[in-house]
Amino acid sequence: MPLTSNQNLFAPAAAEEQEKIFRIAEDHFSIVPTPEKIERYAGRTASARIYRFFLSEHNAIIAKESFWYEAHEAASARAALEKAYAVSEALRGRGIPVPQVLARNDGGFVYQSENGMIAFLEYKEGAPSSFSDKEWSSAGSLLGRFHRAGSEHLAQNPREKESIADVIPVDKPYEDSRAIYDESLRPALLQAHTCAVPDVCRSVRGHIADIDVVITFIDASGVNAAGRAAGILHNDFNVDNVLFSIEGNAEALIDIDQMGVGPFVWDVGNTLASFGWKMIVADSRANFEEKTALFLRSYRKEFPLPPEEYLLILAATQRWDVMRILRSMRRHLYEHNRFPELLPKIKERLIPRIIAAPRMLSFITPEWIEKNIFR
Repeated sequence: MPLTSNQNLFAPAAAEEQEKIFRIAEDHFSIVPTPEKIERYAGRTASARIYRFFLSEHNAIIAKESFWYEAHEAASARAALEKAYAVSEALRGRGIPVPQVLARNDGGFVYQSENGMIAFLEYKEGAPSSFSDKEWSSAGSLLGRFHRAGSEHLAQNPREKESIADVIPVDKPYEDSRAIYDESLRPALLQAHTCAVPDVCRSVRGHIADIDVVITFIDASGVNAAGRAAGILHNDFNVDNVLFSIEGNAEALIDIDQMGVGPFVWDVGNTLASFGWKMIVADSRANFEEKTALFLRSYRKEFPLPPEEYLLILAATQRWDVMRILRSMRRHLYEHNRFPELLPKIKERLIPRIIAAPRMLSFITPEWIEKNIFR
């Protein structure tokens, strides 16, 4: 099988980057790459630099340098990544096709450089989704297997759920932003100000009533209630993080370092929003309802949820998108425009999606669930 179709997005890294990756790989991981063959991913990433090098013709390694944290958060950021990679290795041991994470010579998985946290991972082969029926079915199966493996891991490690929640906190989760929304965040969003992305801020102000409606729906839905079926979540199981074979089988699941714990339906909703939105944008005639049924049937075969959980898919979808809008705007308003490259997504994707989602997912009713998922 050829390497992922994204391979042309890698270009030779700068000399100083090649030297840094080579030195860290050799000194701390006993990996000896060829310096001039170290490449850097040329695609857009907001909080990481991605490098690739080959140890042999068919053995490639990824070096991921993460820098999403503030300087004073370095210790907690390193602990979070160490925990995420340790859990990833545990899930890989249970058959989940996540990349192997290579250990440091002195134990652990992460090296703290002057500019970020570096981990070395197996390079997974595969191609991005073409939105075929086989891929949707296979992706549903993979997410179900992931949730099942995570549940088995927690069952054998009773303290792990609390540990993951404590060590890998979600940055500015929905609940945190919701608590300050009415009092201070909403007024701040409505206030005009000079900034680098005026079109984004105008879009937020122009759609504040839509955001209010969605927040009211989320709060009333019960999607955040205690007692939901919950466990280990990928938290970023989107169309760009699943790689497929030519035959349409989900071959690899990447970017696991945002994992956490929470209701399984959060992952399901997030996934359907990502796969569905990109598919509909690519082809407005695509049958999203049929593919959603394929995804959920395959998911349920691996990891069945109670019927009422599936009814919360829309709320879960909306929760993730509103969380991302509010998180980015908090960084913009209160943290000196931190991660500005994420802001255009608000206007281009997130606001249109929270408006479109009720129509996109209007077919999910108790009757539809019984007919299409439990048949």
